[in-house]
Amino acid sequence: TGKDVKNYINTIANFRKFIDEKGIEDDLKVLNLQTMNLYKDWLLESGKAIKTTKDLLRAFKALVEMLNKAEQRTGDKYIDLRAFEMPKDERTKEEKQSKSEPLTEEELITLWKYNELTERETEARDVFVAQCLCGQRISDLPKVLSPDFPIIHDGELEYMSFRTIKTNETAVIPLLPKLKEIREKYTEGFKHWKLEYIDDEDLQKTRVNRQNNKLNSVIKRVAQKAGIDRPVTYTDQRGLKKVNKTVPLYELMHTHTARHFIERPRATNGRPYG
Repeated sequence: TGKDVKNYINTIANFRKFIDEKGIEDDLKVLNLQTMNLYKDWLLESGKAIKTTKDLLRAFKALVEMLNKAEQRTGDKYIDLRAFEMPKDERTKEEKQSKSEPLTEEELITLWKYNELTERETEARDVFVAQCLCGQRISDLPKVLSPDFPIIHDGELEYMSFRTIKTNETAVIPLLPKLKEIREKYTEGFKHWKLEYIDDEDLQKTRVNRQNNKLNSVIKRVAQKAGIDRPVTYTDQRGLKKVNKTVPLYELMHTHTARHFIERPRATNGRPYG
């Protein structure tokens, strides 16, 4: 449903482009290990990012398995791609992480204080800052921002605790002053983004993810306006070649970037932002 349908349509469109260019017959009988390897080589030669290439291959394999199951294909009719090997990402762990550059505390404060924004942009900025302060995925943010979600009091400490949607791990979120300020600002909800908390976690995740690309686009625009343009060099892999790129930080900012902010050391007094 939703985003998954669009991804699979894109997956099929890419494969169709491949068989058209290679003059391969558009028929189920050509779906085999040899064709998949040719498709892999074609994607690698096209210079796509390695993650994009692997995502397209995984999605296509998933579609083939759906087909096998739907048509109850067995024996000679079973389209067997189990021996297919994914291309390797040759980057080191550090090189893979180089694109997830967290903001410094000063940059986050600059972003928070920048006010020459539309209402929609302001809401997107506040969402990003809230994520920086709680370290949670965008799918779990509605819990953090909901005025109805229970707050635990332990002396002067206030915090929230819940199971995350993706990993089912326990998250404990201290309510820092700035996070409390954002929560109080949106007690009536958001006007431009669907971030209300609902009990149906699958629906919650679908609603949030469906608008994530638009939210990321607005976050980049807001960060550019605020001057978050520190040059960042990261390592990418295109096809089988590793390349280094340098871009302004705002180009790399998105909702998942915010989760890395809490990994960076704080100010010398050891106190967290807020």
